[in-house]
Amino acid sequence: MIDRGKIIPDRLDKVIVNELMNFPEIDYDVFADLLFKLAGQAVEKFKAYLDEEPMINVVQYHKKEIGQYILYKLDSKTEKDFARYSGT
Repeated sequence: MIDRGKIIPDRLDKVIVNELMNFPEIDYDVFADLLFKLAGQAVEKFKAYLDEEPMINVVQYHKKEIGQYILYKLDSKTEKDFARYSGT
Protein backbone atom coordinates (compact mmCIF):
# COMPACT_ATOMS: atom_id res chain seq x y z
CA MET A 1 0.00 0.00 0.00
CA ILE A 2 1.08 3.57 -0.56
CA ASP A 3 0.25 6.38 1.83
CA ARG A 4 1.42 9.96 1.10
CA GLY A 5 4.37 8.78 -0.96
CA LYS A 6 5.42 6.27 1.66
CA ILE A 7 5.27 2.52 1.11
CA ILE A 8 3.44 0.83 3.95
CA PRO A 9 4.66 -2.74 4.46
CA ASP A 10 2.42 -5.73 4.84
CA ARG A 11 1.63 -6.77 8.40
CA LEU A 12 4.92 -7.70 10.01
CA ASP A 13 3.75 -11.15 11.06
CA LYS A 14 2.83 -11.83 7.42
CA VAL A 15 6.30 -10.76 6.31
CA ILE A 16 7.85 -13.30 8.69
CA VAL A 17 5.40 -16.09 7.78
CA ASN A 18 6.04 -15.44 4.10
CA GLU A 19 9.74 -15.94 4.76
CA LEU A 20 9.05 -19.13 6.71
CA MET A 21 7.16 -20.49 3.71
CA ASN A 22 10.44 -20.39 1.76
CA PHE A 23 11.82 -23.22 3.90
CA PRO A 24 10.94 -26.65 2.47
CA GLU A 25 10.74 -28.07 6.00
CA ILE A 26 7.73 -25.87 6.74
CA ASP A 27 4.31 -27.13 5.66
CA TYR A 28 2.20 -23.97 5.68
CA ASP A 29 -1.07 -25.83 5.09
CA VAL A 30 -0.53 -27.92 8.21
CA PHE A 31 1.04 -25.34 10.52
CA ALA A 32 -0.35 -21.95 9.42
CA ASP A 33 -1.80 -21.15 12.85
CA LEU A 34 1.46 -22.05 14.59
CA LEU A 35 3.51 -20.00 12.13
CA PHE A 36 1.37 -16.91 12.68
CA LYS A 37 1.54 -17.44 16.44
CA LEU A 38 5.35 -17.61 16.38
CA ALA A 39 5.67 -14.69 13.96
CA GLY A 40 3.34 -12.66 16.18
CA GLN A 41 5.47 -13.48 19.20
CA ALA A 42 8.56 -12.28 17.34
CA VAL A 43 6.84 -9.01 16.43
CA GLU A 44 5.71 -8.52 20.04
CA LYS A 45 9.29 -9.06 21.22
CA PHE A 46 10.52 -6.34 18.85
CA LYS A 47 7.72 -4.01 20.01
CA ALA A 48 9.04 -4.31 23.55
CA TYR A 49 12.16 -2.34 22.70
CA LEU A 50 11.76 -0.74 19.26
CA ASP A 51 9.61 2.10 18.00
CA GLU A 52 7.43 1.40 14.96
CA GLU A 53 9.75 2.66 12.21
CA PRO A 54 12.89 0.84 13.42
CA MET A 55 10.80 -2.29 14.05
CA ILE A 56 9.51 -2.24 10.46
CA ASN A 57 13.08 -1.87 9.23
CA VAL A 58 14.35 -4.74 11.39
CA VAL A 59 11.66 -7.12 10.17
CA GLN A 60 11.96 -6.07 6.52
CA TYR A 61 15.75 -6.27 6.38
CA HIS A 62 16.26 -9.25 8.69
CA LYS A 63 13.24 -11.39 7.79
CA LYS A 64 15.46 -14.22 6.58
CA GLU A 65 17.41 -14.34 9.85
CA ILE A 66 14.19 -14.12 11.86
CA GLY A 67 12.76 -17.01 9.83
CA GLN A 68 15.94 -19.04 10.31
CA TYR A 69 15.79 -18.46 14.06
CA ILE A 70 12.16 -19.58 14.24
CA LEU A 71 12.98 -22.65 12.12
CA TYR A 72 15.93 -23.44 14.40
CA LYS A 73 13.68 -23.23 17.45
CA LEU A 74 11.12 -25.50 15.77
CA ASP A 75 13.82 -28.00 14.81
CA SER A 76 15.13 -28.07 18.37
CA LYS A 77 11.76 -29.18 19.70
CA THR A 78 10.67 -32.79 19.87
CA GLU A 79 7.59 -33.93 17.97
CA LYS A 80 5.72 -33.96 21.28
CA ASP A 81 6.61 -30.33 21.98
CA PHE A 82 5.81 -29.36 18.39
CA ALA A 83 2.37 -30.98 18.67
CA ARG A 84 1.76 -29.16 21.96
CA TYR A 85 2.60 -25.78 20.40
CA SER A 86 0.41 -26.46 17.39
CA GLY A 87 -2.53 -27.31 19.62
CA THR A 88 -2.94 -30.89 18.38
